[in-house]
Amino acid sequence: MQVWCESGDVLIYFKPVNLTTRLIEYGEERIDPNEDRYAYHVAIALGRYDKVEANGQATEINPIDYDRCEVFRPPYDPAKLPGALAWAHNQVGRLYGWIGIIDQGIRDFSWSLFHLPDWFVRWANNRWPYCSTLVQEITLRAGFDGIPSWPPPSPETVYKAVKQWSVK
Repeated sequence: MQVWCESGDVLIYFKPVNLTTRLIEYGEERIDPNEDRYAYHVAIALGRYDKVEANGQATEINPIDYDRCEVFRPPYDPAKLPGALAWAHNQVGRLYGWIGIIDQGIRDFSWSLFHLPDWFVRWANNRWPYCSTLVQEITLRAGFDGIPSWPPPSPETVYKAVKQWSVK
């Protein structure tokens, strides 16, 4: 049976498709060993067919690739969800947050002993999101505060926050 997304659904990706996504998975495994799988990317469904994502180049709206992701439906405030999705639309075109990714890599490989200055990471992530900071901000604006905002979330952090709301 086909699962169809609803607006606001969180899309989680687990099977790396290239070197960059394998490195993300490796970093997740270093900080949280012995899990059965690790998320490497997250996005938000805008409806049944489209998603918004920070995809390594920019924040874009793309077709949902149902064959590659799992769908989760956290509880939102119905009055806030439309505004959160409107905000997400306004993020389209922003460059990808490589500064945040570099910070994540430093944190992962040093077990969070080292990282870029907090003020700098916050400043950069507000201007150039990467997938999990974008998803965290959208879900927070929609009334779901289960994804911690600091330290900046990883795809695995997002997965752990929404995994109980899997859509089968």
